[in-house]
This record gives sequence, structure tokens and C-alpha cells, in this order.
Amino acid sequence: GIHQKHIHNYIQGYRDNQKMGDKIVIIGGGSIGVELAVELSEKGKTVSIIEKSDELAAASNLLYKAGLKEALKDLPIQLFMNADVTCIHENNVEFMQNDELHQIPFDDVIIACGTRSVDAFDYMDAAEEVYMIGDCKKPGKVLEATQEAYFIASNL
Repeated sequence: GIHQKHIHNYIQGYRDNQKMGDKIVIIGGGSIGVELAVELSEKGKTVSIIEKSDELAAASNLLYKAGLKEALKDLPIQLFMNADVTCIHENNVEFMQNDELHQIPFDDVIIACGTRSVDAFDYMDAAEEVYMIGDCKKPGKVLEATQEAYFIASNL
């Protein structure tokens, strides 16, 4: 059921969350999923995160993780770690955790995992010089994209 109308990618989750219902399930506990969960919870939404591994924001640096942990501390975000989504039904997400099948009801689901590069070749004629950095080159971290941009700009 990933093509249902109440299933959104993380970009739509940021952009259109005011149109979403009160119960949100986020699939993916990386930095994007956790940040989005914090934002939605602070807006009064009931948020659950389903994460495949045993660590939130696993690819993030220690200071960033500490900040996320602090933000999560006082919010009622429900975490399901070491969990594998098996099916997204019309009104609940089904997942396995500890060899048990669970279901979480939702109004909307946000997919915050499995990012891919954006094909930026359509923009190559937009200016005299075009440089591909960040996610249009390969999915990565903001710090990496910022460093790439700095080095390119310093050599112009």
C-alpha cells in the first residue's frame, strides 16, 4: 500500500503536514525522520517512529544525536526500534518487532528512508557553470554538501 493517498514522502511531510491528520506514523528513524517527528509532535500531532535498527539517526555525528535525544526527551513520541514494516493498510501500519506482529493506527504515514539522488542533468543548461553537490550528486549529509559547496565557491 505505498501508493495510497495518505502516504507521503518526507518532503511532503515537511511541506504539507498542516493538511495531515493528528496520528502520524513515520517509517525511518534517521535524522530526517526524527527531526520531522519532533516538529510534528511540537505541533500537537501524535507521532510514532518505526526504525529498522537499534539506533536513531545512526549516521549522524555525536553532537547532533545528543541534540535529537534532548529534543525527544520531553515529547510523547512513540519509538519502535528493531522493527520491520510488513504492510501499510488503509488505516494502520503492520510491522514485526521481537518476532511479534504489531499494528499502529494512523491518519497519515511519512516515508523517511531510502533516499536517492535527484537527476540534476536537466539543470545543466541553467547557467554558464553548474556544479552538482549534495543529494543531486549522491544522498549524504548536510555537512558534506556544505563542505562541497564551500570548496567549489572558494575556487570560483
